[in-house]
Amino acid sequence: NVLKSNDCGRRWRTVFLEKRRESVIRDIAIDSNTPSTLYIGLSTADKGEDGGKKLQAYVLLQQPGKGNLLDLSVSAKNTDIIYYTTFNGIYKTVDGGESWITLKVPSNRRMRSLLVDPTDPNVLYLGVWNPPK
Repeated sequence: NVLKSNDCGRRWRTVFLEKRRESVIRDIAIDSNTPSTLYIGLSTADKGEDGGKKLQAYVLLQQPGKGNLLDLSVSAKNTDIIYYTTFNGIYKTVDGGESWITLKVPSNRRMRSLLVDPTDPNVLYLGVWNPPK
């Protein structure tokens, strides 16, 4: 489920109820230009333009068997630019999810989180997992 608080966490209400039993909400991103638009990362990426009440699923581009979506990041300057990561890949759309491209992975370590700089959408920050030795 996705919960929302309008009072610094004192009270919460459900804005999205996931009905698929095996789904885990892995990330939530918000459109900074239209705050009622949420992006919810499950094993898919879903977009809700009504605060998450009704969602539209994106068709994602990822290698079969390589894992589910881990992180979503939306550009504050151009919200048609969306990125997502899986353990083994980084994917990008520049047309609001109509088509996706695979970005070069800078490491053989597992991807975890990705952030688009809010002032410059060309600057990305990538968190990778360093397994214990």
